[in-house]
Amino acid sequence: AGFGPMLDQVLDGVGDLDAVLVLDEGTHMLRAARLTLDLEPQGQKVEIGVNLRVTGVDQPVAIPDIPGS
Repeated sequence: AGFGPMLDQVLDGVGDLDAVLVLDEGTHMLRAARLTLDLEPQGQKVEIGVNLRVTGVDQPVAIPDIPGS
């Protein structure tokens, strides 16, 4: 048994994905993002939103030694 018919039903209800990315001007690293996904499974409208903010990127990172090296 495959996922074909069930996957088709799920994908039929998937709408637009909107993404807004904020990049640091100097490093071009991601600073923040807002994602919104519209779904309409079985006629019910659902909007899923995710907000992300990256902090602490200017902090030093300790890289552990590899055992046996």
